[in-house]
Amino acid sequence: ALLRPRVDRFAETRARVGATIDRLFAADAPLVRALVLAEAGAIDPAVRDRFADAGLVHALSVSGLHVAIVGGALALLLRALRAPPPVAHVGAVLAVSAYVAAIGAPAPAVRAAVMLAVDALGRVVQRPTSPWAAFSLGCVAPLVHDARAVHALGYQLSVAGMAALVAGRTLARRLRRHPRCPDALRAGWRAALAREVLVGALATCTTAPLVAWAFGRVSLVGIVANVAAGPVLAALQPTLFLALVVAPLG
Repeated sequence: ALLRPRVDRFAETRARVGATIDRLFAADAPLVRALVLAEAGAIDPAVRDRFADAGLVHALSVSGLHVAIVGGALALLLRALRAPPPVAHVGAVLAVSAYVAAIGAPAPAVRAAVMLAVDALGRVVQRPTSPWAAFSLGCVAPLVHDARAVHALGYQLSVAGMAALVAGRTLARRLRRHPRCPDALRAGWRAALAREVLVGALATCTTAPLVAWAFGRVSLVGIVANVAAGPVLAALQPTLFLALVVAPLG
């Protein structure tokens, strides 16, 4: 049953959104399609190579980072509309789940959506949630949806990268509590920057063998590039969705 061909119920919707993207973004449409619809096939190979050289090739597909950004933006929007925290968390999870299903449920996005749901459940019931437990459930979910996902590079990079992120954040918390940790690295922007560099370095090293095997290269600037690209993606992703929402009103 797991290997049974899936019926794509959202193909028509994606086609309409894709046509809107082509009309609005013209030459940049392939990049927007990749970021919104998980359709990276039309991206120019030269552009893909430049992203790979910068260690940012993961940004060209809807992955855990994109889903987390969308979920966080929706939760903030609902809170801004004065929704109670439980309603905001549940609403964000439901909207993200619908979005992931609409783009064809790529394995990295399914993994991230499940992790978001586990975190939201913990917040709603006010119980601490182990990030490793959420990670484990997230890794299993795509395989229930499609057992062949385990062979996909996207799934492998998603699992390896997320494992490194969870481990890196745990390590960063323990380092901040260490008696010899400088006060400047315990809180504030320096601590946040140091945490992101540590987590990025660990994620880059963990995924480097997979990247080298698939793309024949490993970016030496990937750690710095990812730290710089994080805020850009955090602003870009919701902006693209907002543009598509208001496009019919123009």
